[in-house]
Amino acid sequence: MSTLNESDYITLNDTEEEKLRRMLIESKQENNALRDQIKLLKRNIKDEQDGKYRAYVKISDLQNELKQLSH
Repeated sequence: MSTLNESDYITLNDTEEEKLRRMLIESKQENNALRDQIKLLKRNIKDEQDGKYRAYVKISDLQNELKQLSH
């Protein structure tokens, strides 16, 4: 994500309102990027938790199979 500098804007109407509008646009872009990152992190956590659950189920199944073989 590239940020814009004040020097990137050359307009005839460089009012405080225009500066605030640009700041708002940049803040919204940053907010959207952070929301996307949060979604990605939540998905990664869910995948990790699902993998751990499947691993514990597999361990339990193998332990039960081992018990049956040793009897």
